[in-house]
Amino acid sequence: MALALLSVAYSSLTVAATGTWSLPADVAPSSRHVGSISVLQNFASNLAGIFTPILIGVLVDQTGSFVAPLAVIGAVSLVGAANYLFIMGKIEPLKVKEAEVTAA
Repeated sequence: MALALLSVAYSSLTVAATGTWSLPADVAPSSRHVGSISVLQNFASNLAGIFTPILIGVLVDQTGSFVAPLAVIGAVSLVGAANYLFIMGKIEPLKVKEAEVTAA
C-alpha cells in the first residue's frame, strides 16, 4: 500500500512540475528575464530539498517515529495547495518600467 501511494504521489508531483516549470516563461516581462526567474524558482526548490531531510531527521530523532514528519509534510502540502487555490491570482507577465525592459 505504501509503495502504491508513494507512486501516486510522485506521479502527481511530476504532473504538477510541468506546470510549475512553465511559469517563468509565462510571467517574465521579456524573454531576457526567463532565466533569472527560473534561477530564483530553482533556488527556492533546492532550499526545500536541503532543509526537508534535516527537519525529518530532527523530528524522527525527537519523536522516534515518522508520524510527526509525515504530519508536517502533509500540512505544508495542504498550505501549498491552498496557496494555489485561494491566494495566487491570474498568471500574467510581471509589470516593469519600460526603461528596465529595454536596458536588460
